[in-house]
Amino acid sequence: MKKIKIILVILILMWMSTIFYFSNQPGDESKNTSSSVTKIIAKIIYDETAEDYLEKEQALDPIIRKLAHYTIYLIRRTNNNNIYPYIQTKTWQNNTNKPRNTVRFMQ
Repeated sequence: MKKIKIILVILILMWMSTIFYFSNQPGDESKNTSSSVTKIIAKIIYDETAEDYLEKEQALDPIIRKLAHYTIYLIRRTNNNNIYPYIQTKTWQNNTNKPRNTVRFMQ
């Protein structure tokens, strides 16, 4: 159980560093990365000999960039959901029926 927890924490930290790496890229470098992915996907989807191939490829670029953002944070959230059951303490799990102590700001 402890090994699983350590492995999941390492995976989360690695994924967070990946997000940080991509967020730290300058705009031109980020554009080149997404453009190369867009070209690969455009070759799969569209016929390269079509007249409007470049227009279709350019129209696909913002969609690929949005999907990349969505996917990267979806994976982060999935990693967090996978580790959540392992970080709960047994005392917290056993005391779920007891009322929680709350701080009242205005009494």
